[in-house]
Amino acid sequence: MTLREWLLSVFFVAVIGLKVAEGVFRLESWPLSDVRMFSRRVPPEVVLQQVTLTGTRGGPWFPLAGADFGLGDEELRRRLPPSLLSLPSICGGLGAEYNARHPPAERLTGMRARVKRIPRPGVPSEPFDHTVDCRIPPLVGVTR
Repeated sequence: MTLREWLLSVFFVAVIGLKVAEGVFRLESWPLSDVRMFSRRVPPEVVLQQVTLTGTRGGPWFPLAGADFGLGDEELRRRLPPSLLSLPSICGGLGAEYNARHPPAERLTGMRARVKRIPRPGVPSEPFDHTVDCRIPPLVGVTR
């Protein structure tokens, strides 16, 4: 076998070995992905809610993802509570972080969080879809 074939063989064995280790040790993520494959079962009585963010710079509203805040999508989901009481200040803090990372022309002038209930098959639930305005605090001492 040539050196190239040996290197390719080692690479493929390593990738397959990592996937096997992920399954055996029930890892939530591994070096080549960040996919929650072995999440714990969510009981049917738990109501799941999805929080999505939109922002504006004074014009049309556009969707915001975790990468806009320097976070992964899963990290963003963990930081956004489905509670309508604490959501405006928490997503406003994210808006302030966004504004601190961008020059003045690209900063957000408004931000909204939409909380939507995810229906569970076979579990009766009332539809829920509510939008709250995020309170973005003014930037202090940022000159960019």
